[in-house]
Amino acid sequence: MQYTPYCLPYVISGLVTTTVGIMALRRRGRPGAIGLALFMAVMSIWSFGNAAEHCSVTLQGKAFWTKVEYIGIATVPVGWFSLSLRFAGRREGLTKRNVALLLVVPAIVVVLAWTNDYHYLMRYNIALDTSGPFPVIVKEYGPAFWAMTAYGYTLVLLGTINVARTVFGLPNPYRAQGLVAMLGAAIPWAANMVYLLGLSPVPRLDITPIGFAASGLLIAIGVRRYGMLDIQPIALAMVVDDMDSGVLVVDAEDRIVYMNAAAERITGWRRHAATVQATEVFKCWPASDDAIKSALRSAGETALNVHDGQEYYEVRVSPVSDRTGCAVGKAVVINDITERVRSEQERVSERMALVQHEEREMLARDLHDSIGQTLGYLNVQLQAIRGQALQQDAKVLVGGLDGLVDVVQEAYAELRQHIAGMRGATEERWEFVPKLREMLRGYEIRHGIRTELEMPAEIEEGTLGRDVQFQLLRIIQEACTNAVKHARASKIRVAFEFSDRVVEVLVKDDGAGFSPAKAGRSRGGMHLGLGIMRERAESLGGDLYIQSAPGEGTEVRVCIPIKMQKGVSPT
Repeated sequence: MQYTPYCLPYVISGLVTTTVGIMALRRRGRPGAIGLALFMAVMSIWSFGNAAEHCSVTLQGKAFWTKVEYIGIATVPVGWFSLSLRFAGRREGLTKRNVALLLVVPAIVVVLAWTNDYHYLMRYNIALDTSGPFPVIVKEYGPAFWAMTAYGYTLVLLGTINVARTVFGLPNPYRAQGLVAMLGAAIPWAANMVYLLGLSPVPRLDITPIGFAASGLLIAIGVRRYGMLDIQPIALAMVVDDMDSGVLVVDAEDRIVYMNAAAERITGWRRHAATVQATEVFKCWPASDDAIKSALRSAGETALNVHDGQEYYEVRVSPVSDRTGCAVGKAVVINDITERVRSEQERVSERMALVQHEEREMLARDLHDSIGQTLGYLNVQLQAIRGQALQQDAKVLVGGLDGLVDVVQEAYAELRQHIAGMRGATEERWEFVPKLREMLRGYEIRHGIRTELEMPAEIEEGTLGRDVQFQLLRIIQEACTNAVKHARASKIRVAFEFSDRVVEVLVKDDGAGFSPAKAGRSRGGMHLGLGIMRERAESLGGDLYIQSAPGEGTEVRVCIPIKMQKGVSPT
């Protein structure tokens, strides 16, 4: 071997591709880095082999290094096609089986190149020509060579189509990635076509490996400038630039490599070809900056809300993977939820107003059924005592006053119980049936009427919920008060009937009765109580029916749906 200046372009090309391969190996944790390093390695074999061929002075030496070159010549197209699949996000095609099939032809070519002296399928009529500025091998190509050439150019063409279909329509920096990759592939193969057609600037000089230097430099620019190994363009499959939601794509080093127009508008940041750290962009929300940083560090999906003055945003951070599940970065989706939040706030305000209205209605019913009735009774009794006092009947007067004291104490205790309930305190424990019997006895004692209570065994075992018990007790109380106060009844009958789904309560008196049709047009007295009874029944999903006529007494019937739960205490 001897030095010749014609070997220098090949040595430089080999050094460039080797340097790019080392650069890729240093990023081997990123998708595609190993594939790029192998691609650069076979290019280096081709370049250094060609340099050694030019330095050899014998036919045998040049033939040996030509055989070494075929290791690179046969496998470079496979490397380019594999890289194009990865760049286009079609990594599922790079299975071990498929790669092995792609390497079948290169393996056969290498074997045929090293055994060419036995069959001459690759080359024949081989001789050494020393007439030019440097000795070169002259030969004629056999059928195996042309089959290899057709196979290689087919893979190069398919790979270029894969990259082109992915590149067009992508924003920066991905368009730059693709254009750099396409140009890097085009230069050496254009040089190869020039050589095979006999159009080389230096006759018989294969300038294909020299083009690898340009390829290596372009790929180095793609890696360093445009983050070719940082994140694959497939991450943009989920991105539509004109969508209303803001979308940002963040690589493994928390750099924003893509931002759509909506994200620009929301964050106030402008897109550039160069990448920027996510921490810089999200400084627009200082109150949520730490939460967003934590979400970016998380391995899973995270959703959080951001309040920016009068605006509300939902920020969702999700891992981005290629089709094989390999994590390549994060996607940040920002939705403007201001209208939704304001609508929800309005609905909450409306619900609060409704709850307050219902509470006022409930308070009005309770005051009417408890304090109101007690005050009405006190009014009647005080007028009677006033008449007795005028007659100076001291014994009767003292007895009446004692009764009023009991009524006032009872009303006072009930008022305290209501206040405690409204303040959230625990109500004093009471049982429905004893409470009902006590209430009916009070009517007998205070008004001198007879009461009857018909209670089936089921109620003794506890079949009614606490709310049903309370509302039924108030309905019965109102009906009895109306019978005593307005109808001047002498007898009241309270009867319960149960079925599997309904409890029915009948309150019947023998009083003066009234006309329900006229009562519906009245707003005061007894008829206010009738409306409250109906509201109580309807609050439990039940119905209330009133049957009455002047001089025929009154029947109040209430039907409440229940679920029978025998053996459960009503309290």
